Amino acid sequence: MFRLVDRFPVQTRAILLIFGVVIVIGSIGSFFVIQNQRQAAIASYGEMSLTLARAIWQHAERDMKDADRQHIQEELKDIVNDNKLIKRVVIVSNTRQVYASSSDADNGTTIICPNVVEALQSGEPVVTRSMENGQPTFCAVLPIPNRPECAACHSSEAKFLGAVEIDVDREPLLAQLRQQVNVIAVAAGATILAAGLALTYSLRRSVVNPMAKMVTEAVSEREKQAKLYLTDRLASIGELASGIAHEVNNPLTSVIGFSQLVLEKGVPDDIKRDVETIHDEAQRAARVMKNLLTFARKHSPMKQLTDINGIIQKVLEIRAYEQRVNNIQVVSRLAPYLPEIMVDPFQMQQVFFNLTINAEHFMHQAHGKGTLTIVTEKAGDIIRIYFADDGPGIPKEHMKRLFTPFFTTKETGKGTGLGLSICHGIVSEHGGRIYAQSEPGKGATFVVELPILTATDQAQAAVMTQVEGDIT
Repeated sequence: MFRLVDRFPVQTRAILLIFGVVIVIGSIGSFFVIQNQRQAAIASYGEMSLTLARAIWQHAERDMKDADRQHIQEELKDIVNDNKLIKRVVIVSNTRQVYASSSDADNGTTIICPNVVEALQSGEPVVTRSMENGQPTFCAVLPIPNRPECAACHSSEAKFLGAVEIDVDREPLLAQLRQQVNVIAVAAGATILAAGLALTYSLRRSVVNPMAKMVTEAVSEREKQAKLYLTDRLASIGELASGIAHEVNNPLTSVIGFSQLVLEKGVPDDIKRDVETIHDEAQRAARVMKNLLTFARKHSPMKQLTDINGIIQKVLEIRAYEQRVNNIQVVSRLAPYLPEIMVDPFQMQQVFFNLTINAEHFMHQAHGKGTLTIVTEKAGDIIRIYFADDGPGIPKEHMKRLFTPFFTTKETGKGTGLGLSICHGIVSEHGGRIYAQSEPGKGATFVVELPILTATDQAQAAVMTQVEGDIT
């Protein structure tokens, strides 16, 4: 779960945190409100049970004076039958013998209910929650005090004559509590949502957005500094490579020239073959130096009508040796007669160069070999270029970050995380787009789309190129 949250931006995580805090606080507050409502309802129901017990005793007291137990028994049954809330009524003596009951089964028995014992001993009413025949009830016990007018039938020494026990159905109370809980839950949910939205909006404007802006600016400044540092290093390496190429070219020119002179003279065949080998290898070394100079030399950005297939072939020529030693096979299906398009050839060469090197790296890392398929085609008013490899593919979680500066999955020292970012910037500046298609384990395909200019646009571009050439 934490990994899932980590994928969200800082702003989203802050908002989720705020909502979480509001929900927790609101839930705790709702819990206490519900508990208070529950306690109040229970207390109210308990008081109602005692009120019913008092009313029943006052009604039965007249018949007690007449010692009409049968009549009292019938009245208790009528009370239970007429009032759905009352499940059972029992009048007991101070010896806990049942005097009268709404249930015939109680007659003549001794009540051992601890509530009755407690009420007779303490002289205070007792209300408890219990189960009666599988149904939740309130059991209320009201002690009956011994008064002077009762002396004719009862000893004056007894403090209490007995007690009235009444069992009241608790289900209506539970239904009421459930309804209150539902109402409170809905109200609390609406309140929490409104408070969360209000607090989120306020904090987002006053805290989150300014902080996110500060972080973004700090990261952007760091990225700029890193780019400047890397650009300076690359420029230094380019100058160094250019100097080395010039220095190596001088002796190579001598080797090529003198070997050519030796070949023009009459020399024995075995020596001639050796000299031809020297001449051919020197020519190959010269071509390598030429390619190095082409790639390392600093060029002023300038768009011109360019053959895309030609740029791709030049990149493949530069990478031919590395591809051969790394067992990388190249399959190129370049569409013939592609129209020339307005691009900076050196910048576009850098894009294709980066895509090719990335494909080579991951294929060789995955299985020590691979096949790179390069396809060009004309699709409507664009030229589309595919670089497809049979490497390990790209994990789904990395797809959205491929073109983010400094994002790399290569080992330390083998990648800066700027290659694809630079490619994206160059292609976007040319009015095109670059994207990737991949499934883990099935390789990756990078697609570059570049717009084709109309005939009028090409004519205007040619004029602008000529003017820029005259100026420089």
